[in-house]
Amino acid sequence: MGHRVSSPIFVGRGTEAQALGSAFAAAGEGRPSMTVVAGDAGVGKTRLVREVEAQVHARAGLVLRGECLALSGEFPYAPIVAALRDAGRGVMSAQLGRLAQDTRSEIGRLVPEIAAELAGEGAQLNQGWLFERLLALLRHLGDEAPVLFVVEDGHWADASTLDFLSFLSRNLSDERVAAILTYRPDELETRHPLRVLLGELLRSEKVMSLTLEPLGTAEIQDLIEHIAEAPAPVALIEEIFTRSQGNPFFAEELLAASTDGDGSRLPASLRDALLVRCHGLSADAAMLVRTLAVLGRPADDAQLGAFAGIEEPWLSIALRSALEAHVISHRPHDDSFEFRHALLREALCGDLLPGERSALHRAIAEGLVDAGEGAPAELALHWDLAGEPASALEPSIRAGLDAERVYASAEARQHFERALRLWSLCDPAPEGLALDRVELLRHTAQVARLMGDWDAAIARCREAIELVDADAEPLRAALLHERAGEYMLWQDEAALEWYSTALELLPADCGCERARILGAKALALHFLHRWEESRDHSRAALDEARAAGASTEEAYAANVLGLALAFLGDHAEGERHVRDAMRIAEQCGTPEDTARTYAHLAEVLRIRGNVGGALEIMLEGEDLAARRGMENSFGRAMSFNAAEDLVRLGRWDEAAARLALVDQDQLSVLAQLLRASVCGRLAVGRGRLVEARAELQRALELCDEQTPVEFLVAPFAGLAELALCEDRPDDARAAVADALGRIADREEPLYVPVLFWLGVRAEVEAALAAGPRCDERAAGAAAAADLCERLERLAARYTSTDAPPEAIAYLALSRAELTRLGDCAPERWTTAARAWRALEHPLLEAYAGWREAEAALGSGRARADVAARLRAVCELACRLGAQPLVRRIESLAKAARIDISPEAPASASEARSSPAEFGLTPRELDVFELLAQGCTNRQISERLFISEKTTSIHVSRILSKVGADNRVRAAAIAHGVGMFDTRMAAD
Repeated sequence: MGHRVSSPIFVGRGTEAQALGSAFAAAGEGRPSMTVVAGDAGVGKTRLVREVEAQVHARAGLVLRGECLALSGEFPYAPIVAALRDAGRGVMSAQLGRLAQDTRSEIGRLVPEIAAELAGEGAQLNQGWLFERLLALLRHLGDEAPVLFVVEDGHWADASTLDFLSFLSRNLSDERVAAILTYRPDELETRHPLRVLLGELLRSEKVMSLTLEPLGTAEIQDLIEHIAEAPAPVALIEEIFTRSQGNPFFAEELLAASTDGDGSRLPASLRDALLVRCHGLSADAAMLVRTLAVLGRPADDAQLGAFAGIEEPWLSIALRSALEAHVISHRPHDDSFEFRHALLREALCGDLLPGERSALHRAIAEGLVDAGEGAPAELALHWDLAGEPASALEPSIRAGLDAERVYASAEARQHFERALRLWSLCDPAPEGLALDRVELLRHTAQVARLMGDWDAAIARCREAIELVDADAEPLRAALLHERAGEYMLWQDEAALEWYSTALELLPADCGCERARILGAKALALHFLHRWEESRDHSRAALDEARAAGASTEEAYAANVLGLALAFLGDHAEGERHVRDAMRIAEQCGTPEDTARTYAHLAEVLRIRGNVGGALEIMLEGEDLAARRGMENSFGRAMSFNAAEDLVRLGRWDEAAARLALVDQDQLSVLAQLLRASVCGRLAVGRGRLVEARAELQRALELCDEQTPVEFLVAPFAGLAELALCEDRPDDARAAVADALGRIADREEPLYVPVLFWLGVRAEVEAALAAGPRCDERAAGAAAAADLCERLERLAARYTSTDAPPEAIAYLALSRAELTRLGDCAPERWTTAARAWRALEHPLLEAYAGWREAEAALGSGRARADVAARLRAVCELACRLGAQPLVRRIESLAKAARIDISPEAPASASEARSSPAEFGLTPRELDVFELLAQGCTNRQISERLFISEKTTSIHVSRILSKVGADNRVRAAAIAHGVGMFDTRMAAD
């Protein structure tokens, strides 16, 4: 069995190798990419990647390669750690020295093997910060030589590695890095995490997909003849090709089986061929390969001998036998042994009896302990599979803590949950554990919460509370109650009870903890619209925090106080407090507290009527969430809030593009609700009524009695808008009534006013439809007037100077709607149109302008006086793409015999020669000017002091607005129309 079993010549795959080589060459020029290579087991993914790696080495490039193993799910960042570890200190040392101290510390935390290169301990940050540091390291390595970063067998990747690959694909800009991810498509069931990630990756322009198909007959013939070093019989080639179906590894094994056997027939299956190869080994060699199969990772000879109980010289004889049989191969770079192919390991594991498997796990665990080796995760796995819960418990806990330390919540939760299961099997539990049961439950609850599993978090937290004696440990009990309140997502009444109990239990000398709990209680009160109480509790929290010198708690309290003040009408003071909170949180707060300040500041700006400012804050907050690993907890909501702001601002194409980028499978219930609501209302505005109905119905199904008001209003408002668009005023009335009934006493000034206006409009439409039926018309008029009065009372809670501008604008619309049942009053509509123009809400500005023209014609004003106004309104609605409104405007113009066709511009350059006519904002124009000068995103970011992600968003928006498919075309358009000459003249 010592003959060759693989071809010494690279067969086929020339096109694929060229594509990967081209990607690496592009990376060397500052155009990074990621290539996803798909292929069934044995089809040649690894051989292809090794060929490309050899080309990279020949070009003096750097190869970082990590392999996901079948046990990778136990170890966070397994292939990344392997890639960095194997790169060696010599490669890393110079670049590590260029990194900031906290960056070096974080990487040392991840890869202890290179920690000697590092200095400092670093602060406890989070996963997103770790990812930024890894990207910085790749960037600096690329400064010296282009980097090929390979992750093999992604179908076995741990969750944290998949998160990093997602981050990498979104944040590559001009690094000299080409990444390759290989995987087996047949391993991905419907809900496999990698399948979800691939859906995201393949939408990126920086990600390419490559699928390895089976080899053809001629290629299989080349493969066989290179292995045999002689021409092969046609019958053998045809049989191997038919049986292997063009899979090169299968072909190699079938050829080897025919050579090693009697040559008269091939094995019945590939598994049989692999096992025939293994069954031909000596007893010692068979024990070694079975041990290596159960171990699940490469190992050196000393480890294998210890685990298998084989000493020299028999160990070397057994290893040589396995090597000559081509079952295992030697890894020179770390002097270890691994299977020639993962399928060999899988076949051996599948052939083991349960008793054999558990005995091998026990022997491996004992060998690791005796040698003082093995990470806690590895020990936990082998002891557990050996059926030894008492021995597996401590390493399971430590493995969870290790995963927490590198922000790998999914792996930490897996280890903690295993520890809880093992604990229940131990009676009594071993002494000297790293955590007691209460702390284990607390850690489990927190990682569940970080993964978005709020139900599991509160369940584990309740278990911990039940185990604590509050009289003996009041501080511990109080903090657990505070955690329970935090985990009561959108159940604010219940959260208040937990916070109140926490405050009662808290010892008097715990100022910092008291500040935090008071702040959390204040936030719950805010969500319940008890703003005076929220203000008072947050002020008390602020005083406690300052007295205790607790900056993080000070930021939290100031943030909530600002929000409460804004909703109470003190907008300027509220904004000041939130901006103070943002400054403090960015200096010393947790990432979550910092992200929360962005969310609250945007809300305060919306209350002030500054939706454009809120959008900019949301874009910055979304960038922050992506960089700090909080996409699921904050980033998605910020992205959808940004989309909603874009819809309000009339930037519908941008909103639609943003919404289309999201994989709905990754969303929480509330994120799905927000997305569906925004999509539905946008579809109504555009006249895509079937799509609108489906999205809004989906949003409605996601609402329940605990849905916050700001989420509840949108789907009902959308349904009312849809009904009015389809001339179904009764259905619109019903939708508004249903929503207001659910809101009950939770009316607030930012989100609810739209319902009152839609209600007034629906009642007016119904009354007009009733015609001469006086009773119905009178009832509709009365109902409309009542809704208008309710909106007036809501706005009357504030003075004229601090009333939310949108509430006042909706009140202006509502008052104008009432005039449709009496004498025409175009001036009412003029007032409303001006209000919405000031708020940069073009759809409602156009709607009010249409009604203004309608009222003006109804009051007897000359058509010539109305024509210009109607033409401008129609142009505004057309620019939006608001087809239902356009049709109504055109219908009015036709009835009044007014020509509203736009006047043709003198030339194309005059038509779109100014930034205003392109629809560019001042910030977009700043970015565009640098783009036209040939600056990269990073250069633009540095000059304008904004993040690269924000720059990327601006660039995408600019390309869309100027109708260019790339940066070069956009620059040509700018120079062609003299855009920046115009700007300089204006300046």
